[in-house]
Amino acid sequence: MFEGYPRFIKFQIQLSSVEVNVTAGPSSTGCSPYTVNLFSNGVNVQIYGWDFGDGTTSTLPNPTHTYNDSGHYQVRVLAFDSITCPNRYFSDSSFVTITVLDGTVSADAGNGGTICLADSISVGSIANPVFNYQWSPSLGLNDSTISNPNASPPDSMFYRLTVTNSSGCSETDSTIVLVNPLPVASGGVSVSVCTGQND
Repeated sequence: MFEGYPRFIKFQIQLSSVEVNVTAGPSSTGCSPYTVNLFSNGVNVQIYGWDFGDGTTSTLPNPTHTYNDSGHYQVRVLAFDSITCPNRYFSDSSFVTITVLDGTVSADAGNGGTICLADSISVGSIANPVFNYQWSPSLGLNDSTISNPNASPPDSMFYRLTVTNSSGCSETDSTIVLVNPLPVASGGVSVSVCTGQND
């Protein structure tokens, strides 16, 4: 019936462009333990496969991961489109390096206390020689760059201590020194006394 006519067969091909581009927040560098938010920025993605570089994985689109140890970690995500064709996938991958610095540092500003004006009190604690110390404000301190300075502020003062390690990671603590005013001396009521007169 159709002899002499060309036959046409219609094929419908479904194409899909799969894209991922990993970004890390709040930064790709932090101090241990460091929790990083990972964003795949995926387009036309149905399946995610994350490798965090420390032996752990995830299949979430935008996972959050915590690194407890310092080091450099290469994070990789594989993205697949499972809808395109049965048993065939379009895929893409993306990488980001997470740098975790040694976050071993502690700050102890001490318990503060109450003193009278012109007296002093020791704040802070015993020093760790590998840490740097900075007190703020420096008013009333004999040295704002040591771990346990003497404080003699002119008024009650809130002191903040920032301790930084060799990796640049820091921790803060604070304390309050309350200052009581000096008492006012009083000799009582003045009385005029004449020679030979009894009180």
